[in-house]
Amino acid sequence: MEYSKIVKKECPMCGKTYFVKLTEVEYDQYKKYIAYGSLIQNALSNTSPTVREFLKTGYCPDCQKLLFGKCEQKELFFSYDDIREDVTKEFCERHENILDALTSDDADVLTEEEWLLLMYEF
Repeated sequence: MEYSKIVKKECPMCGKTYFVKLTEVEYDQYKKYIAYGSLIQNALSNTSPTVREFLKTGYCPDCQKLLFGKCEQKELFFSYDDIREDVTKEFCERHENILDALTSDDADVLTEEEWLLLMYEF
């Protein structure tokens, strides 16, 4: 499964900003859920409960563990703490067109999370 989209939320409990990785299909389902409403478990039926809770309420995986006693697919989540600021800053400074650079071999220095975040921001 290829994760090519991210959704950013600030956790209402801890205040930390988190991102969740979604597939193109999940992202489209999420956009329809936001636009038209419905039960999130129906709109994103193949998405884990932890991801759905994050998309609906913004509760991060750590806070969901505290609230509900469990957290699934934690590997789909990341925060700014997981981003190497020096690497991403240097990457951005070296390239005039970030989007083109992200599809070049130069992007190999970035982690998946860093790449997704730069795609999201640019």
